[in-house]
Amino acid sequence: MEPTSSQKLRFITLGLILGTLAVYLPSAGYDFVAYDDDNYVYANPMVLRGLTWDGVVWAFTTNHVGNWHPLSWLSHMLDCSLFGSGPAGLHLINILLHVANVLLVFLFFRRMTGTVWRSAGVAALFAWHPLHVESVVWISERKDLLSTLFGLLALLAYHSHATPGSCSMNHHRCWTCSPVFLRPIRMPGCGMDGRRWTSPTRRASWAAAIIRAISTLWLPVRRRPETSPRPSPPGNRRPN
Repeated sequence: MEPTSSQKLRFITLGLILGTLAVYLPSAGYDFVAYDDDNYVYANPMVLRGLTWDGVVWAFTTNHVGNWHPLSWLSHMLDCSLFGSGPAGLHLINILLHVANVLLVFLFFRRMTGTVWRSAGVAALFAWHPLHVESVVWISERKDLLSTLFGLLALLAYHSHATPGSCSMNHHRCWTCSPVFLRPIRMPGCGMDGRRWTSPTRRASWAAAIIRAISTLWLPVRRRPETSPRPSPPGNRRPN
C-alpha cells in the first residue's frame, strides 16, 4: 500500500530532523572557540549576567564587535540565563535553530513548487552541506541562524499573504509584520552597521523597518479580481 501524503510529510520531516541532529548534535560537547566567542559570550560581562533590563538597553545601544545586532545579544543573554556560562546550552540552541531553518526551507519550497521529494532534497542539501558547519557550530555565528530564521519566516508570510484563499488577509497581516520588522535588527548585513545609535544610518534603518511594518498591517494588497468571460452583445452574434 502506497503511503499517503500526510505519511510522506511526517516521514520527510522526521528524516530531516534526525539527520540534522545526527550531524550536528556532537557539537554540543564542544568548547568555545578562541575567536570572537570571548567578545560575544565567555568574556563579555553584560552577556554573562543573563537577560536583564540593563542588558536589553545595552544590546540596543552598543556597537560592540563593530556590529549592531540586538537580537543576537539578547539570545546569548537568554542562553546564559537558562544554561549558565558553559558552551553546551549555546551549542544546543544553535543546533535547534538550524533544525527549525531546515524545516522552514522544506515548507517554503513545498509551498512554492508543490513538489514534496524535490523540496525535501533541497532542504537536506541546506541542512547537511559543509558550508553551514561554521554557522551552526560556531557560537558567535548565532546571528546567521537568526537572520535565516526571520528571512524564511518573512518569505513564508508573504507567500501566504499573496496566495488567494489561503486565509483571511487581516489574520496574516499581523503574522507577516513580525519577521519583516525584526529581520533588519539582528544581522549586520541587513542594513545596520556599528555606528552610533543616533547616526543618520541607524535612524534611516529604523524608519524603514517601521514603515515596512505599518505597510504590512494597513496597506491592502491589490489583486486582480477573478472575472468570468462576458457574453457577447446580441448585435455582435453571428448567425448560425
